[in-house]
Amino acid sequence: MPKLQKMNAAAKATLMFSLANIIHYGCSLLYAPVFARLMSQAEYGIVTIYNSWLGLLTPVLTLNVWGSAYIGFVEYKTERDQFAAAAQKLILPLCGFAALMLLIFPNELSAFLTLPLPLLWFMLLNVTTTPAFQFWNARQRYEGRYKALFWTSVANSVAVLVLGILAVWQFPEKKAEARIVGGGIVPLLLYSALFFLVLVRGRKGGKKREKRIFALKMSLAQLPGSIASSLLSQMDRIMIAQILGQGSAAVYGMAGTVNNAFYSIILSAINATWVPAIFHALENGQQQELKKNANYLTALVAIVCLLVILVAPEGILFLGGFSYEKAKWCVPGLILCVVFSFVSGLFGNVTAYYKRPQYQCVGPLAGVGVNLVLNYLLIPAYGITAASYTSLVASIVGCVISYRMMLIACKKCGAKYHLYDLFILTAIAIGTLILGIGCTMLYEYIVPRYITFLLAILAVLWKRKEILKLIQRK
Repeated sequence: MPKLQKMNAAAKATLMFSLANIIHYGCSLLYAPVFARLMSQAEYGIVTIYNSWLGLLTPVLTLNVWGSAYIGFVEYKTERDQFAAAAQKLILPLCGFAALMLLIFPNELSAFLTLPLPLLWFMLLNVTTTPAFQFWNARQRYEGRYKALFWTSVANSVAVLVLGILAVWQFPEKKAEARIVGGGIVPLLLYSALFFLVLVRGRKGGKKREKRIFALKMSLAQLPGSIASSLLSQMDRIMIAQILGQGSAAVYGMAGTVNNAFYSIILSAINATWVPAIFHALENGQQQELKKNANYLTALVAIVCLLVILVAPEGILFLGGFSYEKAKWCVPGLILCVVFSFVSGLFGNVTAYYKRPQYQCVGPLAGVGVNLVLNYLLIPAYGITAASYTSLVASIVGCVISYRMMLIACKKCGAKYHLYDLFILTAIAIGTLILGIGCTMLYEYIVPRYITFLLAILAVLWKRKEILKLIQRK
């Protein structure tokens, strides 16, 4: 605690925001083993499909308006409440239209989405109120007010777990619905309170139409990329449920839990400081420093990915038990996606710096197209494992195209092309791909696998100086 008190405000805020993020996504790893043992695979599959549709429909119905938060807070420094209220109102027509469709076609939409009608209404309420929380979240981060956000994240995570368990025990006939509604009621109440609070606080002030147009322009520029990312992360589970059934979606979802928690905890912690560093380096002409740090961080992400792949069988056994054992074969493909997603982010952030958002979405959209086609062809024949590797192929395609889009953006702005060491990044990515797939050959042999795990850690520690020299070469 004394060390924390000596930190400056910015460092303290960054640390607490990272801790809040770790607690939030770390708790998702605790939910899995609890609910996987309280519910059947079919019931757990309903929860998986609900979360997938929620993740997919949220950017569509909300336009991801909170993506305009930071730039809006800069543009309207003295009217941040008014800007948030104006942006929040943009989603009301779309969510109202969705509600009308639910009233007119309840049975058809329930059948298409493979979810009970009450869950669809609960989902719509969550989608409608989510932007209010996201704007509040963004403002706390922007203004460095970490205490409220930290304790809200902790309370939310605990409430979801405790109330979800109590609801499942109380309603054994409807475990999936109880898990979703019971665990989600506290966040929904919080989001709803913030929703109305934002509208009340932002009711005064002028230029409301100008603020809405500004928020709409900023949001629409990022929307294709957001939808593409949601499709890439959620469509696998939805297609598996429709082709193989909700039980198979539950098994795949268990592998996705490992991937999502790892992706969110590791990459969010890195990006919290790395993304601003990219913009700072480009602004100050520090390309060599950018190149060196990109190599280091990519290697770090790759090493952690390989270590996670090595312990995946035991991780799945802990999370879901023997009934979810097949999920271990999906983990390598999904975890390897993280490496290529991180590298894509390196390219995408440069494209964003040069204000070419239309180029940012090309790579993810291409990846979505590849993923949908390969899923349709391979899931019926090869099952859920195929879906993890189609995601990997899609991530590789998206990464290559994102690099090409970065080059085009640099050319149009007259900037330098060689911002990153492409040879090192490619070598790290391909090497991780080969080693990651090779690790699966040890899945049936626990002793050799853990010997490899320990040797890998010892080798990295022993050769850390040489590795740093290689990946930091200028």
